[in-house]
Amino acid sequence: TAPAPQGGEVLLSEIMPAPADGSEWVEIVNVASSTVRLDGLELHDAVGRIATLSGNLTTGAYLQITLTSAKLNNGGDTVTLRSTSAVLDEVRYGDDLLPAPESGVALARDGAAWTLTMTPTPGAANRITAPPSTSTKSAPARVGPDTSLLSGSVLINEIAPREEDGDDWIEFENRTDRRLDLRG
Repeated sequence: TAPAPQGGEVLLSEIMPAPADGSEWVEIVNVASSTVRLDGLELHDAVGRIATLSGNLTTGAYLQITLTSAKLNNGGDTVTLRSTSAVLDEVRYGDDLLPAPESGVALARDGAAWTLTMTPTPGAANRITAPPSTSTKSAPARVGPDTSLLSGSVLINEIAPREEDGDDWIEFENRTDRRLDLRG
């Protein structure tokens, strides 16, 4: 039987949160050197689980997961691919780095970054055709929490134990030029 994927072996590839017609969908791709088992993997949005995966995915294969009802927020959301013990991949859209797509426009991985595309390719390699009215900004792809925080990215800036109001607090400093995810 095929092994379960490790971090970075199965990635989110394309997302259609606002289809012109039909259902919303999320696409994943196996970039591992062998077939992986999808049993137990889940897709989540910012609220919770939106799909449970099963079966196997061969090397280089794409899989479109059609969502049974409208789960993704058209104006912005977070889509996470999770195993039972870890975040395998995650992307957030609907902000300055990666705007929410208009109806019929997909979010697609283009190398190490995410961008908008007018040419959705569910179940196949992405084809990037930029919408005419958007900038060319793209957001760095995030492959699990381990690659989002590099040594020295976040420092403890100040600690205030037992303030007069009884609340302790810690202030962190983000030393990068990007938004960081401190969850987990």
